[in-house]
This record gives sequence, C-alpha cells and structure tokens, in this order.
Amino acid sequence: MGYVFQDYALFPHLTGEQNVSYGIKEQIETGRRERAVAMMALFKVEHVRHRYPEKMSGGEQQRVALARALASDPAIVLLDEPLSAVDVETRSGLLDEIAAAQSRVGIPFIYVTHNTAEALRLGTHAVVLEQGKVKATGAPADIFNLE
Repeated sequence: MGYVFQDYALFPHLTGEQNVSYGIKEQIETGRRERAVAMMALFKVEHVRHRYPEKMSGGEQQRVALARALASDPAIVLLDEPLSAVDVETRSGLLDEIAAAQSRVGIPFIYVTHNTAEALRLGTHAVVLEQGKVKATGAPADIFNLE
C-alpha cells in the first residue's frame, strides 16, 4: 500500500530522489534510481532530485510524497488529505496530476478529504463518514445532490 500523509512526511536528511527511492524494492541501484526518476517525472519534480525537503516548496514536497507513494508499485494508495497544506493554485494543478497518475497506474486510490470539490473532481465512488459511521455511499454527484 502506498500512503500520502497530510503533512508530506518526507525524510529531512534525504534528497528528493532518496525520499522517492526509499520504498523501492529493486536491489540494483540503477534500477532504483530509474524508477525514482520516472515517478518524479510523473509529478513533474525531476528538478528537485538533489534538493532536501527544506529547499522545496510545499507543492514540490507534496509531489515528491506522491511519487514516493507510487514508487514501490503498490496495489492501492491511501491519500490522507494530501492537499490541505497547499495553496489554491497548487491544489488545482495537483488534483489534475493525481487524477492523471491514478489513470496511468490503474490502481485504486482512496482519497480522504473534507473538501467536497476535491471529492467531486477525483471521486468515482464516495463514502461519507460522520463520527465514524457511514452516512452515505455512492456516486459523488448523487451523494452531494448535484444532478
């Protein structure tokens, strides 16, 4: 399972490439590097390969975190409010990139959010929870009465 934390959770002592490489099981270093760079390219952050997280913008850190979550070739990805710490402009671009990545890798993404617009934009199926109990489930447009 790939996991994207709300606060990125990048290792501060590792570069962008090293953070993305962290979970890759490939034994050969060149294979790990190629996989990491490919995942970074998917999120357009190849330019931060040699930077440490403190030298990256919030959007770059989030893109590195997304690349890391997919780099280990998981069967499913859980995104825990991944865009809550980025500005509105960055959020819009990241939503497009997350949708494209999900389409490209073809695995389920479970996207946790309090933002209705994000749920509508990315979701094909929504579950509304209130105090730990399922209150509604179905197509996002149906759940949010938008048809």
